[in-house]
Amino acid sequence: MSSKRTAFAWTAFQLTNSFHREFVAPHVVKVQVPGGFPYEAFDGQANIKPWSLLSLVESGGAFSYYGNHNDPEGGFLDFNTLYNDVLSFNVACSLTINRDLYRKETNKSPLIIKKKLVYAGTSSLNILAEVSHPETETPLAECRVQTVCVDKTTHRPKPFPEWWNEKYKKYSKPEEVLKWRLSYPRPPAVTSYVLIVQPSDCDTYSHTNWTNYLKFCCDALVSTNVKKDGSNLKLPQIKSALLSYINEGNVGEQLSVDFWSPPEKKCICFEILNEDKDIICQAQLEMHENSRL
Repeated sequence: MSSKRTAFAWTAFQLTNSFHREFVAPHVVKVQVPGGFPYEAFDGQANIKPWSLLSLVESGGAFSYYGNHNDPEGGFLDFNTLYNDVLSFNVACSLTINRDLYRKETNKSPLIIKKKLVYAGTSSLNILAEVSHPETETPLAECRVQTVCVDKTTHRPKPFPEWWNEKYKKYSKPEEVLKWRLSYPRPPAVTSYVLIVQPSDCDTYSHTNWTNYLKFCCDALVSTNVKKDGSNLKLPQIKSALLSYINEGNVGEQLSVDFWSPPEKKCICFEILNEDKDIICQAQLEMHENSRL
């Protein structure tokens, strides 16, 4: 069993008494989170930290992909079997956040994470996750993650096996593929924020966890605007975020988060560079109106 599979399987095991899951279709699973967002998902103003949504989506994946006490053999999309032979890497992410999530009176528990396969290519797939409260019709957030499966030895994309294609390919919609890269050109002058990748930022592969790149972008925005006394410390209310994961960030490595606003000023663009000045992540954030940094 690979280290990633072992880690995710143990996570599912530990969440058995906290989460509940229901396979409502071969390509759809609902994960019930009775406790809602954990304490650490809230900032100092009792607002949800945007990147905590990505962590919540990831936790729903860990719980749904592998068996647990109540269903030891079951795994969403048969990932518990598929990951015996491949490794998986996230290559792109799209996040949309409903403004209601930032309202303090909006209930943040219990929550439902509905995960649905919307695209399957030769070796990559796209899963849509909707985060909602049972009493509301509109999701509080939607997250799409494009993942590529690679060979454990060569680390090159590995096609899905025929048995998997026969079972799940029929649920794929070609238009749902997520191939996003930043389209706004980098200007001569940008704002830069430097950070060091901490051990707590890393995942099973000992690389920067994909959820933390959004955190890096938010920290860069706030840190370059906040007063020394912290009187205007407030996280941005992100409306939408697009991220492309191009390369890996390693523990102890110094990263530069460079950002700028294009002429249209409807969004903020980011490029995260490693010590060799290689771009390892691109991002584009749009804020809700009247969202103050």
